[in-house]
Amino acid sequence: MAAPIRRTTLTLDRNTLDTIRKATIAASKPVVEEKPAAQDQVRVLRLDEYKEAAITLAHAFKQDWVAMYVINVPDREHWTEEQKWELHVAVMEYLVYATILNGVATTVGPNYGAVALW
Repeated sequence: MAAPIRRTTLTLDRNTLDTIRKATIAASKPVVEEKPAAQDQVRVLRLDEYKEAAITLAHAFKQDWVAMYVINVPDREHWTEEQKWELHVAVMEYLVYATILNGVATTVGPNYGAVALW
């Protein structure tokens, strides 16, 4: 007989919940304001920034075995490295775009120096 499934409840404090809620609301609204002057502050990505953020993630994960698992498969052995890179970037673009729409995507630093998807 299989063991019963245990359910775990995640409990977050009020400040964490408020932060997540505010970031989610901010990400769902169209933003037309300029980027903040301070480059050392975390900010929520706008939809029109998904490609730049995706390039940062593509470079960060170009040597990651898990991220490249769907790229380096036998049916793509004939692909050039450039074709594989373009597919990797397209996957990252999708992930960033979908996260901006349905989650929270943030960045910090000049030129999207760090990107986080939640």
